[in-house]
Parts: sequence; C-alpha cells; structure tokens
Amino acid sequence: SVGTLMRLIDTEDRSIAGARTWPGNILPTLNRVVVTCQAVGIVDIVNVENGHTSLAESEYRVVNVKLRSFTNEATKGKTEEMDSMTRQI
Repeated sequence: SVGTLMRLIDTEDRSIAGARTWPGNILPTLNRVVVTCQAVGIVDIVNVENGHTSLAESEYRVVNVKLRSFTNEATKGKTEEMDSMTRQI
C-alpha cells in the first residue's frame, strides 16, 4: 500500500460549546480541529502494528512506512528532511 507523507503546518481548534436544541437543551461540545498540511513525499506502508484490532474513537493506527526515493528536480536536496519526517512517524 502507498501513503502520502504530510508536514503539519498549523492546527486550529474550532470546537463549539454551549449550542442548544430548539427546546433549549444544551448540546454536548462539538469537538472540531482544522489541520493545515503540506504533502512532502510518498511512502510505502510496510505494516500496520495495530491493524487487526478495533480502535476507540480517540485512537490512531500505528503504521511503519518507508519513504520512496525519487531522483528528480522536485525532490533534489529534500530527501534528508523527508527521511527525518518519516522516522518521526
């Protein structure tokens, strides 16, 4: 499988609290986060460590990836940065 390596640029909390229904009942907080990212590379997915388990709402998949190597002008001089980001994942 293939994935996209993304660089996190910004996050913004846009949660909404205190909203009410038409009769006036208070609704639970609506959690919303807006994330701005930039695609910086393509990765091959090596394996998914927790791929056979169902996840709770707040959990994430843990995936081991390998950065694909490209030798063209678009990636010239950027492979060290992308390798570093891949290791952080």
